[in-house]
Amino acid sequence: MGEERVPKKVKRTHGITEENDYLRKIIDSANEGIYVTDRERNFLIWNRAAERITGFLRDEVLGRNCCDNILAHTDGEGTLLCRELCPLEKSMAGSCLSGPHEIFLRHKDGYKIPVEVMTAPLLDREGRVIGGIETFRDISERRNKDNLLKEKKKKLEIVLDNISDGIVFIDNTGTINICNRTILEMFHINEDLTNASIFSLPRESLLRQGIFREDSSFRGPFCWERNNCPEGLDCPQKTLRFCRCWIFGREGSACRDRGTACPDCRQYTEVRSYLEKPRELEIGNRTISAVSSFIEFGDRREIWEVIVFRDVTFEKLDAAVKLATAAAHELRQPLQIIIGAISLLADELGSDEKMKAYCDIVEESCYRMDDIIRKINRLTQYKVMHYADDLRILDLQESSGNEGSDS
Repeated sequence: MGEERVPKKVKRTHGITEENDYLRKIIDSANEGIYVTDRERNFLIWNRAAERITGFLRDEVLGRNCCDNILAHTDGEGTLLCRELCPLEKSMAGSCLSGPHEIFLRHKDGYKIPVEVMTAPLLDREGRVIGGIETFRDISERRNKDNLLKEKKKKLEIVLDNISDGIVFIDNTGTINICNRTILEMFHINEDLTNASIFSLPRESLLRQGIFREDSSFRGPFCWERNNCPEGLDCPQKTLRFCRCWIFGREGSACRDRGTACPDCRQYTEVRSYLEKPRELEIGNRTISAVSSFIEFGDRREIWEVIVFRDVTFEKLDAAVKLATAAAHELRQPLQIIIGAISLLADELGSDEKMKAYCDIVEESCYRMDDIIRKINRLTQYKVMHYADDLRILDLQESSGNEGSDS
């Protein structure tokens, strides 16, 4: 007898079955939850990841409708999405992809799980919608990390708002990520600057001038000078003469194609060293010290610049007063010696009236200088008046020594 022939129809059916089994294994091996419905949203496929995330087994779901109070999708406000607002229904109705959407599904045990959802229509060979596919992943861990970061950021902002120095954090896109209250008060700003670009600040803004304080005085080499860039290079860094090359690294600086991570770049090292040196700004009648420090995120290849602005007006005044005190002390002793020497010289001159007149002039001038030094010394003693237990006010009258003999 010859070989038994298998009908072509049986072979074709067997091939389709094997192909479907192969696709089902692929779907089951995915880490994301996947389910497929028909056009009426009855479940046809429910993979293992969907079982793990939702707690519902395949046999508990297949054949049922997704509106049948199974997953009970809701948005962040708790609004039920399973009917008019269903993302999967919108994909099938519009024959388009949808997502990612962050929504909540109900676990079999009753608690809510935050998931990220993508939906797509299922088309036949003629392009007609015959069903829908939804993929979803549990984002509980990601949300917990985000909430933890938000909580830490809020605590950091509270701490920074209670610091007398102005502090601003700038990421490597030139965006202000954190800005404390002192910055707003110091530079007379009436709006929140979080997420604002430093380049969006008005050119007359005192904060912008403070941030760009060093760039105009940086002597280079700038990155385009080090890399011998052509004159016609369309580089915003070159146009602005901006020394922070890492801020434009993603969108146009001369360093963008060199393949060297910024923390390992010689240009960055030199500019960083330059920016870390404190410099003073004159803003109105105040003196502001500004100094930068840097945070390097090695895993994300990011650099954040932290600029601290400190009002040092009174510190400089205090230094000047202390210098005046020291000078007054050092000058008075030799001046007393000069007065004594002039007095002795006048006695020895005898009848030389002309020379004695000169000595009198010198002696009178020395006494006048001594009087000025004595007043300076009194002024720097900070005499105060006690108005209350915790309130003391500088007494200018007493401090300057305006007695009748000193007027």
